[in-house]
Amino acid sequence: MLFDDQASLHREASITDPLTGLFNRRFFYEQATSVISQANRQDYNLSLMICDLDLFKQVNDSHGHMAGDKVIVAFADLLNASKRQEDILARFGGEEFVLLLPNTTLEGAKRLAERFREAAENSEVIYEGKPIRITASFGVTICNPPSVDNSIRQADEALYKAKALGRNRVVAFVPQQ
Repeated sequence: MLFDDQASLHREASITDPLTGLFNRRFFYEQATSVISQANRQDYNLSLMICDLDLFKQVNDSHGHMAGDKVIVAFADLLNASKRQEDILARFGGEEFVLLLPNTTLEGAKRLAERFREAAENSEVIYEGKPIRITASFGVTICNPPSVDNSIRQADEALYKAKALGRNRVVAFVPQQ
C-alpha cells in the first residue's frame, strides 16, 4: 500500500504548481485538450480566460520575492475560491493564470472575469505589516475553433490588448473581419 501512496504523491506533484497548489501548465493542456474535444463533439459552449497580475515586477522590486510569492498565492486563492467545480484553473507561469470554462458563453466568461478583476482590485495582501494592492488584466475567448493552442493565443491577444489599454480590465477576443 505504501507504493500506491508514493505513486499518488508523485502523480499529484507532477500535476500541481508547488507555490499555489493549483494545477500546472502541463496538466492544464492535458485536461483542456480532452474538454475541448468533448465540447466540440457535444456542441456546448466553452470559454477560456487568461489573467495576469498587473505591474507584478514592481511588487518584487519594492517588497521582495517573498512578498511577490504571497501576492501570487493570494490571487490564486481568490480565483480558486470563486470558480465553479467544473472549471479548470491552472497557474500558467509566473503571475499568469488560465481558466477553462465549460458551458460558458463569451458573455458569461466576461462577467466572471469582471468579478475576478473587481475582487482583486478591492483586495490587499499584507506583507510584513504593509498592504500591497494588486490589480489584474484578463483576456477571454470562446473556444472556437476548438483548439487549445488557438484558444490560448486568442485569449492571450485579448490580454495584451487589456494591458495596452491601461491594465486592470477585461477584454474579449474579437476576430479580425
